[in-house]
Amino acid sequence: MLAITSYDISDDRKREKIRNFLRNNGFVRLHKSVYIGDIDFQNFIFLKKYFKKLSSETDVEIEIATLCKKCERRFKRIKNKPLIEFDNTTVFV
Repeated sequence: MLAITSYDISDDRKREKIRNFLRNNGFVRLHKSVYIGDIDFQNFIFLKKYFKKLSSETDVEIEIATLCKKCERRFKRIKNKPLIEFDNTTVFV
């Protein structure tokens, strides 16, 4: 499933920790604090638990959303170079 996550974290160390975690789990950056990744249901549950643990801290806000198959097919980002391909849908950055 295609998942999009965003965060608002004021602490540089915590923000870097989230960035590294997302990159290490197959997510790619769409914008400064917005990432997209193709994950299975088990990894989605793991991410939710990990983010819930981190968001218990007062200065951390993290959102994660999945796209249904229909929305995955419709998802497009228009820029000049391809970023990654998900099930025959190219996402551009």
